[in-house]
Amino acid sequence: LPISAFPPGTQMAACSRKNGHWDAFVVHADGRVYTQWWSTDEDAPSAWAPLGGVADGGAHFLPGTPVSAMPRKGDHIDLYAVGADGQARSAWWSREHPTWHGWGVIGGATFHPDTRIQPLARQADVLDIVAVDTAGTVQHAWWFSDPGWSGWVARPLASTSPRGAVVIAARGPDDIDIAWSTAPTGGSGG
Repeated sequence: LPISAFPPGTQMAACSRKNGHWDAFVVHADGRVYTQWWSTDEDAPSAWAPLGGVADGGAHFLPGTPVSAMPRKGDHIDLYAVGADGQARSAWWSREHPTWHGWGVIGGATFHPDTRIQPLARQADVLDIVAVDTAGTVQHAWWFSDPGWSGWVARPLASTSPRGAVVIAARGPDDIDIAWSTAPTGGSGG
């Protein structure tokens, strides 16, 4: 597919899971996530193609939905996006299991379909994500290799507009900071 096959204003995500390699992701007009990759071993990027091997679990994305991509350990990628149903979803790929897995629901909150989920890997097997729900509350979920996703937890002092922005950063393996815009004033909290 040429890039012109994607709706105008489509948001793309990209990550580098290893030196000399990148992967890009975008939601196509057909509601599926497409990927393209490039490596220093290749003359040109791959063709755009839908994620292979994903059992969508009923996931359908609106054209142009933002996808977040995060490499969390060598040759492993996690993707996040909000489905047309307002549910946060995740998918993953690794060299050891070289097909895409997921679009499982991370339940407990509802989001606008154009909400960007912000991911953080503070350790190889410890993930955090944040997003602003439909009420303007900052929501936080985390994942450990055992038992898996926590579900969403509202951060009660963290509120913004339903279209507000939120980011997450790690100061260390056990310390995270969450910052958000306090739209419409343009201030921030954290």
